[in-house]
Amino acid sequence: MEDEATYGAMNQVITRFDNLVEKIIEERIYHSKAALYAALDINTGKMSRLRKGTTDIDYKVLYHLKSNVKQVNLNWLFTGEGDALISDQEQTYSTGVTDVLTQLAKSPAIPPADPVLSAILDNQRAIKLLIQEKLT
Repeated sequence: MEDEATYGAMNQVITRFDNLVEKIIEERIYHSKAALYAALDINTGKMSRLRKGTTDIDYKVLYHLKSNVKQVNLNWLFTGEGDALISDQEQTYSTGVTDVLTQLAKSPAIPPADPVLSAILDNQRAIKLLIQEKLT
């Protein structure tokens, strides 16, 4: 039962990721899929596997995504809350995952120097906690 719930939650993230890629192209943030894939530092094959869910979305992809497409709302990607793309005035981490993040104990062992990478790693920890909470 636990595996089914985890699979369902991750499947939703994969579906949102796929929708996000299309939205980035539709909004002309990147004018072609090839340009977007280059910005994300991945090839067409890997992107295809990511969008199908046969490869996990790792922190490097998220890092390049957030670094190159500032409008991406990672809260939306992980939780479905809010809009996929946000304006410059809106804060990416204003609701949802932030509430969980403030309760997480920060690991002093390896503090990422880059704030975007730090946020991505925090989001990955938070999504695991949210899934665990749903299962219990």
